[in-house]
Amino acid sequence: KAFKCGLDDDALRAVAQWLEKLPADSMPAEVHLSHNRITQAGFEAVFQVLAAKKAELSTSVPPVWFRVEQSQVPAPYLQELARQGRVQFVQRI
Repeated sequence: KAFKCGLDDDALRAVAQWLEKLPADSMPAEVHLSHNRITQAGFEAVFQVLAAKKAELSTSVPPVWFRVEQSQVPAPYLQELARQGRVQFVQRI
């Protein structure tokens, strides 16, 4: 969890580089980055690594809980990912 930390796209690129070094079966179950200064570029850096690592697995795994609310990731971009079936929105649990 790294919410409300003032993280920007450079920080997320560093997180993505770290995730790339982990085995596919060691990906986090949750990435909580809400209330930061990330944009689409930072989101994509992490999202692409998570998707690539998931594709390496031979078994199905639950989706990663990737929270980015109250950030600068454009809503239309996230809505397009949802339309493609690549993300799901959760209003509340």
